[in-house]
Amino acid sequence: MFIAIEGMDGVGKTTISKKLSENYNMKYVERPMKTFLNLSNESYDNVCNNIWSMNDKTYFIIILLGCERR
Repeated sequence: MFIAIEGMDGVGKTTISKKLSENYNMKYVERPMKTFLNLSNESYDNVCNNIWSMNDKTYFIIILLGCERR
């Protein structure tokens, strides 16, 4: 089972995600794209930077892949 939590910055996504994973004995994955595709930190950063350099229409992809804007 996969549970995806989405929301604006600072609303408690990480907190509730970690509590859900503990309560249901599930794995908490902070950066799903990095984890599921087994990317190195450098590869992950490159992919995220490339996505963020695209136009605003790709924003929903960034949320789903767990890329943080830096």
